[in-house]
Amino acid sequence: QLTAIVPVLGAPMRSDSWKEFVEDHRDLYLVVADAMEIQLDLLGSNYVNGLVGQMPSKSVDALYQLKIDPETDLDEFIPTDLLEHLQIPLVLPEYQINENRIGNLRILGDCLFGIVATLSIFVIYWTYRHRNVRVIRVAQPSFLLVVAVGVL
Repeated sequence: QLTAIVPVLGAPMRSDSWKEFVEDHRDLYLVVADAMEIQLDLLGSNYVNGLVGQMPSKSVDALYQLKIDPETDLDEFIPTDLLEHLQIPLVLPEYQINENRIGNLRILGDCLFGIVATLSIFVIYWTYRHRNVRVIRVAQPSFLLVVAVGVL
């Protein structure tokens, strides 16, 4: 189900039918690119939830400098700052936590963990008890214990 629309141009907001569209779709969140004066007015009138626009002054300054002096050494990439306007409602919806519970499968998971933990503790005990047996000494009891603890 569609819950948000994010146009990448401010052009839709300059259309005469923007307000009508918003009135017909109040259930959608609308975040639009640019931050022109008409868009700020629409934000203030609750016809958009947020605006994100660039502040291209650095690029314009660089182009002007290049126009004045064509020999100017400019960076290949000229970053621009972002300007963000958000509309935060006075009454926020109730916060709902989704703990992603998996129902009765949790019981199965707990049982399987119990089996693994029991076997791991048994292997730790068994390795410690038989640490002087030649095969266990060759397999390095300390390494076997680290693996058994790691399984926990």
